[in-house]
Amino acid sequence: STREARRVRQNVEETRNIQRTSTRTTERQVGWWDPLAQTFLVDDPGGVFLTSVDLFFQSKDANIPITMQLREVVNGYPSTTILPFGEVTLNPSAVNTSADSSSATTFTFPSPVFLQNGIEYAFCVITNNDEYTMYTSRLGQTTLDGARLISQQPYLGSMFKSQNGGTWTPEQNETVKFTLKRA
Repeated sequence: STREARRVRQNVEETRNIQRTSTRTTERQVGWWDPLAQTFLVDDPGGVFLTSVDLFFQSKDANIPITMQLREVVNGYPSTTILPFGEVTLNPSAVNTSADSSSATTFTFPSPVFLQNGIEYAFCVITNNDEYTMYTSRLGQTTLDGARLISQQPYLGSMFKSQNGGTWTPEQNETVKFTLKRA
């Protein structure tokens, strides 16, 4: 009770027409575009999950929003690479201001952002308006209350200014006032 195998050979042909379309979109920023960045180093073994960043503003615009981005640092300078979930935009109503830097504005990420140990990162603050001013400390100047002279940097990261968002100038004697919050 064995059967012989039946071999069938069939030639199949198929024709496909593939059409590919490529679109390139370029955006151009118009208006004020002078971002400010502050670098920082993660020194916790295993890294951290960053949940939010507190920044301190003296003034704001009543109509224009502000954006804070977490970026990679390349060769000591902020890059254009934004970390996943590392961008938060706040409307002016959510920005707190104070005359003595006591009121923080919290930029909470949509999901905790993982930062690796031993890697330098930067947060970059961007707005299309020059009405926003942030609190910084500058070596050689007095504190806001006039009680003492600022004789050392409060943090070892560097502050950067840019006129176009791509070319950064380091401010070695100035540091942004900020608080990083982790999970």
